Amino acid sequence: MDPLYPARRHAKCFARDLNKCSNRYIVQLALKELRVPSGQDGFALAKHVVLLLCENRFCRLNNGAYTDAGNHAIPPMNDEQVYQAINRVVRFAWENRNMKIWQCYFPEGTRGYAECPSNREFLFAIVDFVELWQGCCEEVNYVG
Repeated sequence: MDPLYPARRHAKCFARDLNKCSNRYIVQLALKELRVPSGQDGFALAKHVVLLLCENRFCRLNNGAYTDAGNHAIPPMNDEQVYQAINRVVRFAWENRNMKIWQCYFPEGTRGYAECPSNREFLFAIVDFVELWQGCCEEVNYVG
């Protein structure tokens, strides 16, 4: 079976039900699905970073996406503070994960499936899911 099958199936459900939504909304849903606590700074920072990475996959995290997210935070944060805040919510999400949902972002055989992913792995898994969702939306719009 295709290791990305759970992700594709999940993205197609999102596309069918949410194909007119913005990336911002899909990223927010993905973070909530992954059980990132929305009341913590790390949620807003992770959302900001993922949206930047969706626009430019080649954006660097340090001195790039983390810096931009930190500059938009109140009060402003440096790269290390942004990293730490995101790392806390990634660890929380890992410890409280629902394996059925988690597999849609971290298929079996990936590092994030078997152990807590790094910030980079976590953030790019959501970026990959957004791209997969966008592709499914094109299929839905093409067919329907």
